[in-house]
Amino acid sequence: MTYNRTAFQREKNFWHQHKIKIFSTLLAILIWFLVVTGNVYEYETTIPIELSQNNPDYIITSKIPTKAHIILQGSGRYLFSYMLFREARLRLDVNWSPGEHILHPSRENIFLSGNAKNLLIRHFLGPDSIHYRVERLVTLKIPVRNNIVLKPQPGYTIVGDVIMEPDSVRVQGPEKLVAQLDSLDTPSQVRDNLRFRIQEEISLLQPDDGQIKILDPKVTIAADVQRLLEKVIHQIPVTVRYLPQNIDALVHPTHISIKVQGGMQRISLLNANDINAYVEYQSLPDSMLTNAAISIEPISGVTFRELSSERAKITFIRNRDQ
Repeated sequence: MTYNRTAFQREKNFWHQHKIKIFSTLLAILIWFLVVTGNVYEYETTIPIELSQNNPDYIITSKIPTKAHIILQGSGRYLFSYMLFREARLRLDVNWSPGEHILHPSRENIFLSGNAKNLLIRHFLGPDSIHYRVERLVTLKIPVRNNIVLKPQPGYTIVGDVIMEPDSVRVQGPEKLVAQLDSLDTPSQVRDNLRFRIQEEISLLQPDDGQIKILDPKVTIAADVQRLLEKVIHQIPVTVRYLPQNIDALVHPTHISIKVQGGMQRISLLNANDINAYVEYQSLPDSMLTNAAISIEPISGVTFRELSSERAKITFIRNRDQ
């Protein structure tokens, strides 16, 4: 308590001893500020360049400078206000017809607002000319290229196709650049040890040219992952396809067995009636085809292997009643 009282007493004594000096110093600073801000000065600065209007159907494809250099003149207080608020712009009127164009900015294109209106534009230092190119702005759908690798855990498999939605997205940009764009890419990534259905939203990679904008920047990758199942199906009938109307055929063997492999939900329901084993008819001078290859009609998500017989003997019989 005694320490606090002593500190307060010292501060009080300091103020009484030096208050005249403090007031004198503050008064001197104020007088100096009024004198300085009342004088006229020149000040070199930069101001932003902006377009007086935009056109939704066209785009400027060349680089336009963002700053112009000028010298302002005026009293100190208005220059000080300008330093705080930067109330000046160089506004350009663009010719929006396709092709190459040149602008020649001047001090007449400089717009002052607020307290900056009290300043004089002493010199316009540049840029003296601005070259720019205008192209048509177009929107097209571009295919998406999937670079996401899906790897199921051992003992599991992907059933059916990997689905990507949408498979093409809208992009917007200069007509020539968009026409050269053949696809958009997902990141190159790996999803491994998958055991369940995957559905994931992926952000597309932005094209190298920043003037192309992806309007639909994300796609969804989905795949059905199931436990891998394998079984043998017996008594699958072998048929002959494309037989003429007046010919019958005897096939040996009449039935085969085959090992199937795939997702558990698909394989567990698969039976002999779901599998088409066949031999294609061939017109031969003899009435017998002794070494015909047996084909299996593909089924999505199912792998066939280890046929009990890969070849068949076909005997053709002409039907006399027709």
